[in-house]
Amino acid sequence: SDAQRVQLMTIHVSKGLQFPVVFVPMAWRYRTPGWSDLGSKMARYHDANGQSRLDLGTSEFDQRKAIEHREQLQERMRLLYVALTRAELATYVYAFDDLTPSADLEPSQRSALDALLAAALAHSPESDKGDAWDALQSAIPTLAVNRKTYPETSMRSAAGADHVRTARAPMPRQRPYFGLYSFTSLLRNIPASLEPPFAAEDEGQEGVETDDLDTGAAAEDAAHPDLLALRDVKGPRFGNAVHGLLETAASYPDFAPQRDGIEQALAAEGIRLGNAQARSTLTRVADLLERTVGTELTPGLRQAGLELHRRRAEFEFAFAVRGSRWDRVQALLEQHDLGHWWPGTDGPVVLNGLMKGFVDLVFEWDGRFHVLDYKTNYLGLQLEDYAGPKLDQAMLDHHYGLQALVYTVAVHRYLGRRLDDYQPELHLGEAWYLFVRAVGLSDGLGVWRHRFPTALIVAVD
Repeated sequence: SDAQRVQLMTIHVSKGLQFPVVFVPMAWRYRTPGWSDLGSKMARYHDANGQSRLDLGTSEFDQRKAIEHREQLQERMRLLYVALTRAELATYVYAFDDLTPSADLEPSQRSALDALLAAALAHSPESDKGDAWDALQSAIPTLAVNRKTYPETSMRSAAGADHVRTARAPMPRQRPYFGLYSFTSLLRNIPASLEPPFAAEDEGQEGVETDDLDTGAAAEDAAHPDLLALRDVKGPRFGNAVHGLLETAASYPDFAPQRDGIEQALAAEGIRLGNAQARSTLTRVADLLERTVGTELTPGLRQAGLELHRRRAEFEFAFAVRGSRWDRVQALLEQHDLGHWWPGTDGPVVLNGLMKGFVDLVFEWDGRFHVLDYKTNYLGLQLEDYAGPKLDQAMLDHHYGLQALVYTVAVHRYLGRRLDDYQPELHLGEAWYLFVRAVGLSDGLGVWRHRFPTALIVAVD
């Protein structure tokens, strides 16, 4: 607790609080507002009814400016009163000995302490007239004025000073670094020789475009029309737009009538369509969205059929990592024949802090809680580019399997704190990755699913 520590605060914030001892070091000081040139041309004041007014140069400007000065001084006096009444035992106020009322200053240029001294001097008996501090001390019996003079400072150059090196105890061991981590930040630890050929489109990185994967007339002749139609719309911005559209659908409606909303979502990400291609592209994007939520992923499971209370979009997590070593995670993966998911790193990587991220969708189905992530990655123009070995290779290139593992551990930790009878082998489901460009174009196309062994989840946790 900070209760026993010295607290620094403004006088205004200290209202209503109480402390054993209070120090008021700056009550002597007052500066006119920085906009004084402008302020001299306007008077801000309150009229007899308490209404705030602004005079920009009427015939009564001088009188209203005097009201403004008086109101400002009253506010400073109220704050000084607050400062002087916060202490239970003693209040220490610092000022200069030669601080005396200056008759030639406007009230708005005086500090509250200056005005207080002036009032004390004005109200002291003529026989007791001394300086303002004496008058104030006479008026307040509990006030002690302690005048101290300070000797002139003497200085000497460092070259002539005696240098004495004092033996000290060793410095305490430095506290380990605590930071925020995400799946994307983990990719930075991959050795350059093992970097994937291009970055994940929807991980917020401008990946290398992959048009060279399937260029040429032959490739286009064999292309699926739905994949070909969206060939030129790709990249992280397109991924952000698609994620946003899927996230904000309170219940999954038909996307076809929502061309304006789709166009606005694309434009918000800087994707502007020419008139010639706009209608066709918007139709294709709407179809992509409808296929994503309407396709039967497995018998009985469609996203559009999930009840609202059984799914949570953009599931945010942040769980603690304390001395976590990625070489140990690598060893665990190898024990489960998944060592190829995460290549060795350059030196030991130790994580301390929070692992955080967002899961596109966590949903409950058939008594289990599942992780689902949307991927807009462009893998090619043919259907087989989004199935079988090629889909597995895309997951491997981007280390999405490890991302799915991190997400599953996050949901595992969450459920352990929410379900009294939680057992991962009974309540934890699968990880689903939907490569939305191809989902619904053929059975199982663009869908990667994996159920992690309970032993691996618990060990990684």
